[in-house]
Amino acid sequence: SLQETNFKCLITGEPAQTVHHILSFNWIARSLFYNLNFELKESVSEYTDQELSFITTEFIKLHNSYGLGAPLTKKIHDLFHKTYGLKNFTPENFYEFRQLISTGEIQI
Repeated sequence: SLQETNFKCLITGEPAQTVHHILSFNWIARSLFYNLNFELKESVSEYTDQELSFITTEFIKLHNSYGLGAPLTKKIHDLFHKTYGLKNFTPENFYEFRQLISTGEIQI
């Protein structure tokens, strides 16, 4: 993701410090467990090594199927999550966020 934007923030053009998941990381993880019909346990230590290996492999495949993330400055990334929360945001939220910044409705 960073290489695609030459390590620049998609919104400001400044050096990016983080890569934002366009689709909530939480949503990707929960959908993986749902698709695999795996029980979501309280602790990682409750899974066997074999289960963890399988979950990790499948998560990477699913995560990569959603494409690249959005390189952002820490300030912009924090502002996004202050506006839309930490979980269950959508790609549409990110596109709306970019639009609101470009029109000045959200101040950086």
